[in-house]
Amino acid sequence: MNPLLDFLRKYICLKKLPFLASLSQNFSTIYAHMFSKFFDKSAQKGSISSSKANNAKSLLNVSNLTVHFSTRSGPVKAVTAIDFHINSGEILGIVGESGSGKSVTAQSILKLLPKNGHIISGDITFDNQQILTKTEREMENIRGKQIGMIFQDPMTALNPTLRIGYQIAEGLIKHEKFNKKKAKEKVLELLEQVGITDPQLRIGQYPHELSGGMRQRIMIAIALACKPRLLIADEPTTALDVTIQAQILELLKQIQCERQFSILLITHDLGVVANICDRVLVMYKGKIVEDAPVDQLFCNPQHPYTKTLLTAKSLKLKGLS
Repeated sequence: MNPLLDFLRKYICLKKLPFLASLSQNFSTIYAHMFSKFFDKSAQKGSISSSKANNAKSLLNVSNLTVHFSTRSGPVKAVTAIDFHINSGEILGIVGESGSGKSVTAQSILKLLPKNGHIISGDITFDNQQILTKTEREMENIRGKQIGMIFQDPMTALNPTLRIGYQIAEGLIKHEKFNKKKAKEKVLELLEQVGITDPQLRIGQYPHELSGGMRQRIMIAIALACKPRLLIADEPTTALDVTIQAQILELLKQIQCERQFSILLITHDLGVVANICDRVLVMYKGKIVEDAPVDQLFCNPQHPYTKTLLTAKSLKLKGLS
């Protein structure tokens, strides 16, 4: 992280700026990025060069992806000719308003589009594997094992009729060929790793018996159980309050730092992006309108829509004062 940004964030947290201290950590991070505009333009150039240099280490490449949905009124263009990549060990954020194509992009990577969704054109390459040519059986060996996913609402993503322990162990038994005893040991280890208290008790509970934050931690444990190289997190903190949101983000950062996997983080919250991402894609009406390192996006946005997003966030913050 940029040392200046880290200093500003700590300065704010010490309540030497009372207004900013009253806001969430994510909002404070946005202001830190805004302030850095006046001090660190040279770092932006270095970040851009570094991003381009790392392109050779791309784990995921998406090229000319176009997705339509069939409706009674005709086709709806959800994503139009987008191109992007994710480097090994990189955290890439995708931001944009609802309906901009963020989640459809993630679903396309895992071939999880609904029946009326169709990939019209494009190419998706993950770890030198052509995703779009793979059969459903082949995709089952990629989902969970090589690419994990945290869904937007854990209450609907988790099976309400199955105990937590079984739902985490399922992937270990299928992909890692663990027996039940070894799978249980691994499940307990995972629950401890994601910060679940009393894991021995939790493995016998059902999703409705857990809080929202605990359910999201369970989703993280399921997604990371088989040590995937890429984690797709679709709005992982949307339904959580600010305090729990910060805990979940810190947990993701900590585990990502330890394991060095890549993350594709989908969100509408610029504060989340500022707090965790290395690079950001901005989507608008199914297209990528800006691709930049996180420092550059906040300090020197190029596209009018990106500037509008930042302005809207600033106005929202002022309204809280």
